[in-house]
Amino acid sequence: MIRECERLGFRQMVAIVGGSGNMASIRLHEKPGFRMAGVLKEVGYKFERAEDTVIPQRAVSGGYGS
Repeated sequence: MIRECERLGFRQMVAIVGGSGNMASIRLHEKPGFRMAGVLKEVGYKFERAEDTVIPQRAVSGGYGS
């Protein structure tokens, strides 16, 4: 997906991870260069409790303006 975004000339990629405690998913996004852009506190609900939403972001090389 990263290569396709580069090919299309995109500038940034943003992901959404359900649950700030979902370290496996957070680490999976960190490997290709995503960095924490923000956390939306308690905007989700899962297993009868409020959940945060984590927003990782990654710059795409070759995007417009770069």
